[in-house]
Amino acid sequence: MQISLEWLKDYIRYTGEVVDLTKLLTFSGIEVEDVKTFGDIQDSIITAKVIESVLMEGSDHLQICQVDTCTEIIQVVCGAPNCISGINAVLALPGTKLGNLTIKHAHIRGTDSCGMLCSELELGFSDEHKGIIILPQETVIGIPIRNMLKLPDTIFELEITPNRPDLLGYLGIATDISASAGNTLSIPATSNLSLLEDKNNRVVDYLSLKNLDADLCSRYTARVIKDIKVTESPLWLKLRLLKSGFRPINNIVDITNYIMLETGHPLHAFDYDKLEKVKGIPEIVVRRAEIKEVFSALDGKSYMLDSDDLVITDGKNAIALAGVIGGSNSHITESTVNIVLESACFNHSTVRRTAYKHKITTDSAYRFERHLSAENCTYASERASQLIIELASGKLCQGFLDEWQATDKQTIVPLRPNRLKQVIGINLSKEKISNYLTKLGLVYLGEGCYKKFYPDSADKIPKLLQDNNETLYFDVESEDRLNLRKIEPIEEALYFEIPSKRVDLTREIDLIEEVIRLYGMDNVPQRVKAAIVMDRHAFQLKRKASDFLVYSGFQEIVNLSFTDPGLINYLDLKDEDIRLRQITLLNPQNSNLSVMRTSLIPQLLLNAQYNLNHGTKQIKLFELNKVFLENDSLPKSEPLRLSFLWLGFNNDNHWKVKPLNSDFYQLKGIVEDLLKLAGITNIKYSENVSGYLVGEEAQSILYNNDCIAEYGRLKPSIAAVYDIDTVELKQEVWIADIDLEKIVSLSRTLHKSYIPIPRFPSIERDISFLVKDSIVFSRIRDSIIDTHQEQLVDVSLIDEYKGKQVPEGLKSLTFRFIFNNPEKTLTDDEVEAAFASIVNNLKSQWDIQLR
Repeated sequence: MQISLEWLKDYIRYTGEVVDLTKLLTFSGIEVEDVKTFGDIQDSIITAKVIESVLMEGSDHLQICQVDTCTEIIQVVCGAPNCISGINAVLALPGTKLGNLTIKHAHIRGTDSCGMLCSELELGFSDEHKGIIILPQETVIGIPIRNMLKLPDTIFELEITPNRPDLLGYLGIATDISASAGNTLSIPATSNLSLLEDKNNRVVDYLSLKNLDADLCSRYTARVIKDIKVTESPLWLKLRLLKSGFRPINNIVDITNYIMLETGHPLHAFDYDKLEKVKGIPEIVVRRAEIKEVFSALDGKSYMLDSDDLVITDGKNAIALAGVIGGSNSHITESTVNIVLESACFNHSTVRRTAYKHKITTDSAYRFERHLSAENCTYASERASQLIIELASGKLCQGFLDEWQATDKQTIVPLRPNRLKQVIGINLSKEKISNYLTKLGLVYLGEGCYKKFYPDSADKIPKLLQDNNETLYFDVESEDRLNLRKIEPIEEALYFEIPSKRVDLTREIDLIEEVIRLYGMDNVPQRVKAAIVMDRHAFQLKRKASDFLVYSGFQEIVNLSFTDPGLINYLDLKDEDIRLRQITLLNPQNSNLSVMRTSLIPQLLLNAQYNLNHGTKQIKLFELNKVFLENDSLPKSEPLRLSFLWLGFNNDNHWKVKPLNSDFYQLKGIVEDLLKLAGITNIKYSENVSGYLVGEEAQSILYNNDCIAEYGRLKPSIAAVYDIDTVELKQEVWIADIDLEKIVSLSRTLHKSYIPIPRFPSIERDISFLVKDSIVFSRIRDSIIDTHQEQLVDVSLIDEYKGKQVPEGLKSLTFRFIFNNPEKTLTDDEVEAAFASIVNNLKSQWDIQLR
């Protein structure tokens, strides 16, 4: 559901910031899914008057217009069919930007044109471009149109839970904000409607009503409005519908949609003259559909109905599927003169079942299936009638037809202040509790004693009285009064009558939730801080990493935390490496398990050796576990590490595909994918300095100059220490070691953001150049990014070449650049300028030679 802030201010005075209103809605239980801006147009788009419009010689549609801007009269060429002398319109002056178009002084067929008269499409309001916007005759000339239309406007996209039908209209949202923030609520009045009725025409002389299924239609009201003029809606009404996600159709249909958005109650208008007449006048009959009855709907489809469906008929034919969709045989057209205005309340289960069965999705069904109140029918009908009289020059027949199975049953719910204190932990006064709930429309009935089943008292509130012994008892008219006195404990309660629109309030705890919501969830004290049973973030990240490697063909292993003290020395680490500082056990099981491991790699190599000795040559293993590092002070650190080993082919044996050895780039891809899984993307590459990897085929990954991963080819000499002969195997051992502890910490504050699909096409440019062989790709890529080209959205290396055509000490690199602008289509000149800036930077910084 979309709501406009400008429209919302009709009902509630709000002067705060948008971000504050977003928080207020969210903490009130109304989820804000998105906040957008509508109609952010320039001040150079103004109101103007067409004082003369003359058809251009030699053209069948272009007109030469003399336009008054209040300060001067300018000439504009316009091709709109509704551009005639005397109208007020919207003028974009030269220099105005409308999307990708900039308005300039132009010469059209030899005639000067100093601006453009705008349609709704040009201003971005809608897709309508058949004619220009025509403003009311009383419009002040020469003012920015954004001031007149209160633009730009903020649009909130809300998710309304199914149990809150009262929030399906602007008035419901405004009521909730008023209760939460204390702002004054203003509800449009309809008390003077009787003064607008035509006393010479009674509704009973034009229409009759019969409700045959009161269990499926609790209320049906109908009014007759004569002599209307079906036209285009005024701009203010169309804009409000567009802001709320509705497409304007004509003034009658637009008014019913407008009132539905305002009140949350759907309406429907029928063409009176298309209805069949029974005994001289049409008869509206609400009934169940007949089995296999065919109904032709407004969407152009025909539906086969059954007895579970409810229809509105004119006494002979179905003219609407109740609460879901109107019929094609009675809809409003340009020739409509007289209408029947329906305002009804249908059973929510029936509407939901019918809409689901026939796969019909409408805004009317969306609201009715959430259980609307029958009491709102009158107000919605009166509001719509007022607008139809005002905007369509209609004559309202006196009175209205009303079939209502009204019930005297009231929903009364008690709330104990003591129970409220138990639930939220604070003591609120009775006055404050009553004030919160009455702002939501609940009626405070008074105080009494709490009893889940109300005694048969006249006012439905069991009172608290005292006898001579100061004993509290129920004051009820019952012979069993003495027994009632013995009920313990007797607690005080506040009694509230629930309005029919709040179908979600049926129990004491429901009222408590409303008080908490309005008091503020963030104001509720936290008595005991919840104990952290587990680190959910770390757990989920570990699971994701493990699942990813398993799906990539790796097998997880778990080794002992104790290890041989000599194994770490085989990795040829530097003397200052912390992994050489091992923690010795005070009471080891044996000398081969006398220290805590500082790396997972030695045991992974032992696992690979064991598998090779047993005939397995395709080895992909990983371990995700703690290592134990010696610190100068207690406690010792136990960081998480993720290490994996790959030895063998990168694909299974197949008669058609030759097995290929695994290589550095496949290993790098797995490491990068693991980091992306954690949301870490802003990384840099560096040379690896660990002694156990081959320098030319190894890399380290840095985040904020801190090493978080290293990977590459294991030195054959170290593999030989573990009895892995890479020469005989004709395969290499690939190792990756990731500091998962740092990644868990870094990813806690990282949030994934949604990037929409580009609206405008991207442009690619490739460049090939020679550069020194010692310069790594990542440094060149960082240099390109540092040029700060806003349109540059991606840089990738697509080719590297060393050969006869490339001089010694150099290499050929081919980069691909992708340019895109989210606001418009890039021109060749813009792309070439950005591309040239990048090339010049590469030449000056790296002395490249273009190929």
